[in-house]
Amino acid sequence: MSVGTKPVLAQNTAQQGAAAVQYSIPAGPLPQALNRFADISGLQLVYDAGVTSKLRTKGFSGKATNTEALSSLLAGTGLIWRSAGNRSVTIESPAQNSAEGAFVAPDGDITLNTITVSNNGSILGSHDDTYTTAGSVNYISAQEIEQKRGTSAGDFIAGIPGVLNGDSRNSGALDVNIRGLQGQGRVPVVIDGATQEQTVYRGYNGARSGSFVDPDFISEVSIEKGASGAADANGAIGGVVRMTTLGVHDILLPDRQFGVRLRGGFNTNSTSAPPVLTEGGMKGGWHQPGTPPNVRDGGNMDRPSFLKPTGGNGSIAAAFSSESVDLVAAYAKRKNGNYFSGKHGSGQPYFVDKSTDPDFPNIGYEGLSPWKGGEEILNTSMENESVLFKGNFQLGIDHALELSFMRYRSEFGEIMPTRIGTHTSAVGVF
Repeated sequence: MSVGTKPVLAQNTAQQGAAAVQYSIPAGPLPQALNRFADISGLQLVYDAGVTSKLRTKGFSGKATNTEALSSLLAGTGLIWRSAGNRSVTIESPAQNSAEGAFVAPDGDITLNTITVSNNGSILGSHDDTYTTAGSVNYISAQEIEQKRGTSAGDFIAGIPGVLNGDSRNSGALDVNIRGLQGQGRVPVVIDGATQEQTVYRGYNGARSGSFVDPDFISEVSIEKGASGAADANGAIGGVVRMTTLGVHDILLPDRQFGVRLRGGFNTNSTSAPPVLTEGGMKGGWHQPGTPPNVRDGGNMDRPSFLKPTGGNGSIAAAFSSESVDLVAAYAKRKNGNYFSGKHGSGQPYFVDKSTDPDFPNIGYEGLSPWKGGEEILNTSMENESVLFKGNFQLGIDHALELSFMRYRSEFGEIMPTRIGTHTSAVGVF
């Protein structure tokens, strides 16, 4: 029989060729001879039909072991066989065999070539961890981060089950939420082995935690969900986000000592940040009886044209590698203005009369937010500038010293949640 699968390396077993069997296989096309051999021996033959289809055999007649008969059938064809299990044999060409890293001698002995095992520079793990770890974890590679960079710092974690970034459009920071828990050490962000978290007061809404790193500087990310007892978790009850910054393996081509990586992009649907205290959104409030209500019906509705670049990002990273030292230097800059909301979503705001006392007229709004469809969303702009310097120094065979410096400067729009107001508030958004 022929099966179009890739065989697996295994050693010969005595059971396959110990007893002598009477064979009578005439000369002719090799596939027919192999089918006859499989019927007599009871062995399963695995081979590529395309390799054997045009070959012929001299046949074999006489009493012999299975291995002796098969070797005689393959004589002069250029093919070899090897055991792939207790009752299974794989037939292949020496070229196939060499590509798999081994040579099988006629007696069945296997000599393995040099096998190189590499983790491609990974420090945190791989996608296999999701299935091999006794817990809920996710791994994000550099390629996935590049594909999902988005316009905000936390967009690269979008789509991870149970994980989101709080305040993604309001601060340019990583404030990771895992299964509803975030902030104040509940979900620490560990960058190159060091916890980086800043706390920002948010008025009546408590505090927000933020960790700052440009997505172009991230090499890989591992997310552990749930309470962790790891040394770097520090009692985290929500989970841990671990990430490493760029290494030489992220920049250099194979067998190169020096390399440079350039990245750039642009986005639309935004506008430059307006002056401080610019108002926006729908606003209602109390007004004197007999006077027109003092309301505001949204803000800037002047959305730019569809393909007009209104924001962008760019980065450059260089790396050098030798036997004793690895060096990385990188610079990144990104600028995004306030974005414009969609026009066709449900929950659009509208004015309603919320008066319950004729002496105190009150106009408010209903809807999911005060922002009108197609309106500029204030306090979603950011302008970031980052630099990274990193060196790994080999100190003998068993020791290495890694030094890194990262500077992150960000100017962004932000407003305390309490200042956005409620459906009846006269404060409004600015």
